[in-house]
Amino acid sequence: MDSFEKIILNTCPETGREWLSQISKEVQKLETLWGLNQLKPFKNLSYNYVSDGYQNKTPVVLKLSPDAVSIDREARALEAFAGYGAVAVLGRQNNALLLQRAVPGNLLNQSLSPEDGLRVACSVAKILHDLWAFVETPDSDLPWIAKYFSLDLTEVVQSYYVHLILAARWGLKNGLDAKRFLDLANAVLPRIGDAY
Repeated sequence: MDSFEKIILNTCPETGREWLSQISKEVQKLETLWGLNQLKPFKNLSYNYVSDGYQNKTPVVLKLSPDAVSIDREARALEAFAGYGAVAVLGRQNNALLLQRAVPGNLLNQSLSPEDGLRVACSVAKILHDLWAFVETPDSDLPWIAKYFSLDLTEVVQSYYVHLILAARWGLKNGLDAKRFLDLANAVLPRIGDAY
């Protein structure tokens, strides 16, 4: 038994064995449905079965998960980050995603120097900051985010609060006016316990 199978059986003791036994059939079904070819599983599988290949001549990644909820959240997050450096969701079927393949697709921790890795992490943090900046009316926007991503509203409010405090700190550190962020944080703080 390889480590992938052990992880699945440990995390999904009731359904894992059945899910593992159906992977080949499911992959064949999705190959036909989405016109996939040359699929090869990744070598470092952990919780999801992931393979890369082609849809016609387009490089793609096929991802199957034993957890339909997490795969749905991932799809929604990738769709929300469309245009911000996320790969595109090309198809969704039950517990499977068909994704655009990032080319060349190297793991950052294996292909970049620590300095370049930090630079990439900072650029991702800036993108996330910019996306939080789209929240104009927390009373309506935050519940919508929670509902759209099937998240707990309290967690969304807490994440937004942390974002505001970090944005205020960054503003102060860089000689900018942090009052707007602090005012928003103070308005959101009482709602953390209420979850509206």
